[in-house]
Amino acid sequence: MRWWVWGLAPAVWAAVDEVGPGRPLGAIGDAPWATLQPGDTVLIHWRPQPYREKWVICRQGTREAPLVVRGVAGPAGELPVIDGNGAVT
Repeated sequence: MRWWVWGLAPAVWAAVDEVGPGRPLGAIGDAPWATLQPGDTVLIHWRPQPYREKWVICRQGTREAPLVVRGVAGPAGELPVIDGNGAVT
């Protein structure tokens, strides 16, 4: 599920994509990496097991509207782990 954030001047619509358990996107590779736009955010939520994936970010943001990929902590402050060992595309 993408939701939109109305930015401050200049007016920009930015998408927020959420990855993780109980979220619209179950895997990091499900995020729309190829179509991200400046100002978009991908939130990767903590889960007990590491994410064993690899992906390519082929888009770029701007100084005023960067692309943001951010980890979201679990209930006890645990951060998501992305492990390239045995990763799949």
